[in-house]
Amino acid sequence: MAKLRVYELARELNMDNKTLLDKMQEMHIDAKSHMTALDDDTISRIKSAGSKKAFSGPRKRKPLLKTNAFYPT
Repeated sequence: MAKLRVYELARELNMDNKTLLDKMQEMHIDAKSHMTALDDDTISRIKSAGSKKAFSGPRKRKPLLKTNAFYPT
């Protein structure tokens, strides 16, 4: 398995970067930013913790804005 960056693993786990960095800090895994490269052992630790429901909740997305700008009255 190749090294992944934090943002790639967050995308794979369907969460945002900040949430994953917070969870990693709780697990005492040192990562300074979303660009930090993770080795195979760290990735497996995070994924195994994720399978234990440590990473719950769907990814938060902004709602789409509905405007009438394209529909003249």
